[in-house]
Amino acid sequence: MHIQYEDNKDNLDDVAERIGELASVVREEGDPVLAHLLDNVYAAIYYVAAKRISKNHQNMRHRLS
Repeated sequence: MHIQYEDNKDNLDDVAERIGELASVVREEGDPVLAHLLDNVYAAIYYVAAKRISKNHQNMRHRLS
């Protein structure tokens, strides 16, 4: 599997969204344990993405002052 990054832009929210969709499919197929695990991965990736966005905004504010 090859992961490609754009210039300083990770598509973490896209990855999280796909994992969330996969969790929904797995839940519908009847595997609640795997669905719960995927939900936790989804939440962790979303947390990292939000934290990164927050840090980028803080850096921008420091540059503008």
